[in-house]
Amino acid sequence: WQTQFVDHEGVNRMSGLLKVLSSCMTQLVVFATFYIFTVYSSASKDNALRGMCDKPVEKNLRFGVAPDWEMANTICCHNTQYAEPSGYFHSSRVNLFARFKPEESSHTFYDSVCGIPLFIAPRGRSLAEWETESYHHGWPSFRE
Repeated sequence: WQTQFVDHEGVNRMSGLLKVLSSCMTQLVVFATFYIFTVYSSASKDNALRGMCDKPVEKNLRFGVAPDWEMANTICCHNTQYAEPSGYFHSSRVNLFARFKPEESSHTFYDSVCGIPLFIAPRGRSLAEWETESYHHGWPSFRE
């Protein structure tokens, strides 16, 4: 591929192509930045419950998490850096892995705002392996 551009005419064509690509990428980055800023700005001006989300977190959260709805809404809709505290999934109220029956082969986890399926676990391992890996990480460990 490099040898195609050895002559001067080829170098000029490559240089022109790079200028066009550079210009397109700059426009794309500017557009993406403007779009993200616009979406974020308009969302943050809306209902305080929504934050960056289209709507607040659903009220009927699974696995014993519903009493911590405010924390879930803050994490999901008003934050870009943090998650629930490490080990929260095995706290006495949540106790995630105790909720699963050994005969169940998989469990679907849903987006807490719009309700679409996000993860199916365990993938590529047993329930016991998933549990061990999750305890090690401090959060449920999901795989694609």
